[in-house]
Amino acid sequence: MVDLAAASLETFAPHTGTEFTVRDEGAGAPTLTLELIEAQALPESPLPAERLPFSLIFRGPAEPALGQGIHGLEHAQLGVLEIFLVPLVPDRDGALYQAVFA
Repeated sequence: MVDLAAASLETFAPHTGTEFTVRDEGAGAPTLTLELIEAQALPESPLPAERLPFSLIFRGPAEPALGQGIHGLEHAQLGVLEIFLVPLVPDRDGALYQAVFA
């Protein structure tokens, strides 16, 4: 399992194009699959930071859509991760979600 406090762009970039299964708890919660479609560096902050900021973009099905918040994502190599996802404007291929690590 990955320690998100120590995770970096290099942790996720090799897994671009792979699937993450949403494992949200709750009765009737659907199991969704998201694909990591982009992992990119963000501009550095002028303030001291422990890591370089980066962004992850995931694509999932148009319905059901996930709300903004922390979601449990499971990946074959990275394990179970609790990641804060923000819905973006969907594209023609489905719903988009972003996670930012600063």
